[in-house]
Amino acid sequence: AFERSILQQSRWNKFVIWGAGRDGKDFVKNMSSSLLSRVVCMVDVDPKKIETGYYINKEENIRIPIIHFSLLIQDDTIRHQMQQDYYNQIHSDIGRINKKKRK
Repeated sequence: AFERSILQQSRWNKFVIWGAGRDGKDFVKNMSSSLLSRVVCMVDVDPKKIETGYYINKEENIRIPIIHFSLLIQDDTIRHQMQQDYYNQIHSDIGRINKKKRK
């Protein structure tokens, strides 16, 4: 229903899918091939998903890039700040569990 009522409108000649997790992948798997060709990329905030680079489904012959959402921001200043924040986040120990045994 969403595909028919929203995505098939002519103004949606290209679009992005938010989320490269289970729900985003299920959404892609259930799309018609005509709409699948309009998907530019999948965006996410999870470094592990972004580092994979692509969502690949060999059975359906699907290969969609996965990028950080900040790359879609048109304003250069805001995009740069968001990318810097993302870089700092993935290179920080804040919020990570230290699995080394303490003496």
